[in-house]
Order: sequence, then C-alpha cells, then structure tokens
Amino acid sequence: MTNGGPVPAKKGLPTWAWVGIGCGALIIVALIVTMAVGFFVARKVKDVAADFEKDPALAAARMIVKLNPELEEVAVDEEAGTITVRNTTTGEVVTANFQDIKDGKIGFSSGGKEITIDASQAGDSGQLTVTDGSGAVGAR
Repeated sequence: MTNGGPVPAKKGLPTWAWVGIGCGALIIVALIVTMAVGFFVARKVKDVAADFEKDPALAAARMIVKLNPELEEVAVDEEAGTITVRNTTTGEVVTANFQDIKDGKIGFSSGGKEITIDASQAGDSGQLTVTDGSGAVGAR
C-alpha cells in the first residue's frame, strides 16, 4: 500500500524489449560469422578449382596428402611429375609419379625400390598388375 501518493512510473525498457534486443544481436553475430566462413570457403574452393584446372593429377595427389593426417608433403617436382611424401608415423619417405595416373598407372619409389600398379581395361574385363623392379609381382 502506498501513502496515497501516485506510484512512480518505471524508467527504461521493459524486460521483453531487452530479450528482443539480445536475440537480434545474436542473429546479427551469427549472420556475420556465417558470411565470413562462407567467403573463406568460397575462396578455398576457387583456389582448389584453379589447381585442378591447371594440373588435375598434381591437385589430386596434394588433396590426398592433405586429407590424410599421417602424410606430409615433402617436395613437388612439377616438371618431373613427382610428389615426395613422408609418412609421419613411420618416417618412411615415398616418391610418387602423378603423371602416370592419367594412364592408369600409379608408380611409387621408396628405399631404392620401384613399385608400379597398372590398372587396364579391355572390353568388359579389367586387369590389375603390380610390378617391382624385377618384374610382375601379381596380376589379377
């Protein structure tokens, strides 16, 4: 009860207005973050697309290395068409010829040994041949 005097008017915004302002601010922050991430992803996709346009075999080899956390790119020789990769778990260094991939061959050299995997197709059947420096190791 009051002493018969008027009740003073509340100053400031009501609670629901503050809740609305807070929600609006969160939505604006979320939009800004979404736009920043979108621009970053778009730029990366554009870079990757340019790499694939320039040299698809090199871009595919680099992508495989980047997607595997156990692999680290050591060197790339674009003229020779090779990429050297280190297995961070075992320390083994492997050199792969990515130009042969276009012909259905995958070549690796490690520790002085050369291994080639050749996939070929003749009509409805296919053949997979794995060879080392001494000749055919396996065929199917």
